[in-house]
Amino acid sequence: MSPESEFPASADDEASVVTLPARVDATNASAFLQRLDGLRESGKRDIVLDLEVTEVLDSTALGAIMTLFRTLRAVGGTLRLRNVGGGPRRVLQLTRLDRVLEVVEDAA
Repeated sequence: MSPESEFPASADDEASVVTLPARVDATNASAFLQRLDGLRESGKRDIVLDLEVTEVLDSTALGAIMTLFRTLRAVGGTLRLRNVGGGPRRVLQLTRLDRVLEVVEDAA
């Protein structure tokens, strides 16, 4: 499966929106990183990660998210996490990344 099909992206008025699958972990981390790098290299500076169906984020996924966060911030861009619930919300709270990353509930 290609990074584009596993992590589809669309654009809203303000940002590129990447929909994450149910699991983002070591099994698909390479595709996740490729997708994020491709968006960033194409000039996208504002990215939303939609976790509506995501149930699992492992440390590999968190590392990729933080790398993207730092890279976008360095060029004046933004990263937002949208529709974060269940396991991913608990992971962000335990790691205190919910205090670093912008977490929004929906597209509004």
